[in-house]
Amino acid sequence: MLKAVLLLKENLDISKFCKVTAYLKRKSTGYQPKKSKCLSRDQIDKFLLEAPDKEFLLMKVALIFGVSGACRCDELSRMLVDDIEDQNNVLIVHIPDSKTKKPRRFVVVDERNLATYRRYLELRPPSTPHKRLFLNYKKGKCTVQPVGLHSFGKFPSQIATYLGLPTPLEYTGHCMRRSSATLLVDAGGDITNLKRHGGWQSSSVAEGYIEESIENKLDIANKIQAGPKKRPFTNIETCPSTSSDSSEICCTEISTEIFDKKVKLDHKSLSGINIANISNSTINVNICK
Repeated sequence: MLKAVLLLKENLDISKFCKVTAYLKRKSTGYQPKKSKCLSRDQIDKFLLEAPDKEFLLMKVALIFGVSGACRCDELSRMLVDDIEDQNNVLIVHIPDSKTKKPRRFVVVDERNLATYRRYLELRPPSTPHKRLFLNYKKGKCTVQPVGLHSFGKFPSQIATYLGLPTPLEYTGHCMRRSSATLLVDAGGDITNLKRHGGWQSSSVAEGYIEESIENKLDIANKIQAGPKKRPFTNIETCPSTSSDSSEICCTEISTEIFDKKVKLDHKSLSGINIANISNSTINVNICK
C-alpha cells in the first residue's frame, strides 16, 4: 500500500530502494491484519427464521444476497431492480460493476429466500424515481430513499447483536463476503470455484477470505485420527493332495466381522483365479508341491 501511494502521489518507486524494502519487511514480521468475523450456517438460518420482518426484512434480503453472491457493500448499494431476473423458482442476479471491473452472476434458491425477497419487493413505492433495489425500510414500510454504503457495513453487526453473539462490532461490512467464501470451502468447493464465485484473480487473496471454522477442523480431525476403514483379509493358497491328478486349490476368505469360508476347486477345471471388489487387501498365495 505504501509503495502504491508513493508511486501515485510522488511518482516515486520505492521498489528500487532495497534497504527500505528489507526494513519494511522486518517491521511487518508478526503483523496480523484484523479481519471481520463470519456467520455460520446455523446463525444465518436462525436469523432468517426468527427475526421479525417488521424490523429486519431489509437486513434479511441483504444477508441473502450478500452471502449467496459474496457481495461487497458497494455492490449491494448499487444493485438495481433490473439486475435481478426472477424465474419463479430461482433468482439470477447480475453484478455488472465490481471492484475488479469483472462482471459476475450468482443465483438465489430456496423457497424461503425467494419469498423473503418478494415480500420486500412488494413494499417498493410506485413513485420511486430510481431503480436502486435496496430502499430505506422502517416499521414495515419502504421509502424512496436508497440505502447507503455505510448502512450495509453496519448490518452484520446488528445481526450479530440480535443473535447475541460476543463482540458484535467485529462483524464488519466484509462479514457477508467472508461468510460466503467460508461456507463454500467448508462445503467442498475448491480454489477455482472460490475465485470464480467471489471474482478474485489471486489465489492468496481468495484464501485470505476463508475463516478457520470449527466444522472444518472437526472434519480434518476425523480424517486424521479415525484412520482408514478396515478391509476384509483374503488368503488364497494351493493345498497338497495324495496324487497330482487330484490336487485341489483351497480358497480361504477370512472376514474380521462376518464369516470364515473355504471353497475347494479342482485344478483341472480351473482356468484361472479372478479376484474382484477387493481394495487395500493382502493376498498370500502358497503353492505346495
